[in-house]
Amino acid sequence: MITPRYCFFTPLALVLVLCLLTQPTYGLQQMPKASEAVPPPLAPNELQNQQLSLKQLLTIAEKQYPLIRAKRSLAEAKLNAITATERTIIPTLDLSLQANAASYNNITGMFFSQGIVPISGPSSAGNSFVPAWGSAASALFTWQPITFGQREADVALAQAEWVEASADAKQERLQHTAALLENYLDLTLSRELRAVAEANLVRATALATRARILTENGLQPSADSALAAAERSRAMIDLLTTQELETRSRARLMELVGLNEPPNIVPDSLLLRTVPQVNTDALALDTAQNPALQMSAARVQASKARKDAVSASTNPRLTFWTTAYARGSGVTANGTLLEGVGGLEPNRFNYGVGLNLSWSPLSYLQAAPKLHREEAIMRASQDQFEQTRHALQGQVIRSDARLQTALRIAEEIPKQTQAAEIAFTNRQTKYNAGLLPYSDIAQARYLLAQAEAEARVRFAEVWKALVSTATVRGDFHEVLQQLHGQ
Repeated sequence: MITPRYCFFTPLALVLVLCLLTQPTYGLQQMPKASEAVPPPLAPNELQNQQLSLKQLLTIAEKQYPLIRAKRSLAEAKLNAITATERTIIPTLDLSLQANAASYNNITGMFFSQGIVPISGPSSAGNSFVPAWGSAASALFTWQPITFGQREADVALAQAEWVEASADAKQERLQHTAALLENYLDLTLSRELRAVAEANLVRATALATRARILTENGLQPSADSALAAAERSRAMIDLLTTQELETRSRARLMELVGLNEPPNIVPDSLLLRTVPQVNTDALALDTAQNPALQMSAARVQASKARKDAVSASTNPRLTFWTTAYARGSGVTANGTLLEGVGGLEPNRFNYGVGLNLSWSPLSYLQAAPKLHREEAIMRASQDQFEQTRHALQGQVIRSDARLQTALRIAEEIPKQTQAAEIAFTNRQTKYNAGLLPYSDIAQARYLLAQAEAEARVRFAEVWKALVSTATVRGDFHEVLQQLHGQ
């Protein structure tokens, strides 16, 4: 049974239960799904001595690359901000309990209470500095179910900022994937160029040996032997250069994957000897899925949402409140003091329920400059969106031209390589028989090495052009499918 002393808590309890049962599901239908949590980084030496594929490199980079992780964490923070803003509709319940010992001298009149702790009660005839015990306990429940559009504007702003942050994270992943694929192709190309340089060194060494034999037998002038030795040194320098290029490409790949040591990866040697299957007629160069364009559009919406939030901040606020409190005093109604610690136990109880509508009409004067600022930012965001759209349209034309040219060159390059091989074989046969000077066979060897190297470069250019086209589209599905299929 509830005693009369504590019956003042009944209205508070009933209101609290009513609010919890009837709390509106505000914003739940617009609430975006939670983004995937940022995965933890790999443990040290987890990938030691493990040979990695391109697909594994892309997966590891998603977990390891610091900038990708940072962008995803920022997007996750913006997502949590939506929940925090929506939860401002939840009521507040403040509880307090206090005890004091103080004099109780009072006087009638108004004063500004800042910095002064007030005394309650009637005016006293004089001053008495004998302290009296006092106590207080309170529960204050406040709720703002109606904000006249302020909460809706704040939630819309939080959602727009989340969309912008998500697009920024997607843009970072797109750019990083493009950079990683380019570097993977560079690493593959450097390995192929090293193989070409090794084959060229073998040919140069064989020709140097043959030149020495022919000069010793008097079939060729002695200068040919020295020239052949110089050509062999040149071939060795080319090999060392390609080895350095491979080391640099592997180090760059380590950086892009986010590892502390170069990954153990052996690119497919057939990648730069085949041309990807590209249906140029069906290749969609639609930039609508490009994250850069999506981020610019999201920035425009975020600017508009900020403007709406500033505008809504001048609206009234309706607050529903209910309170229950108890006070104890060591001073009785006739001014006498209770003995001992009388007053520490509450002896007066109250409750209250009410509504409060607050509005600051002059707040618009403060908000007006902010509105002008947000309008200017919104116009700037719109202009940036148009600039991004025009830039992407130019990239579409350039990437398409690059891909078309690379495909046509890739069709022609095998003819050059085959002709260089035939020319070298014919001249090598004649030189071995002593029928040609060394300069002729040296030129043929140089042309063959150049043709083999250019063939690898041109095939790599087709793949890079395809990556560039995928970057503009904002979709790597096709290019990754072909790379994984090699």
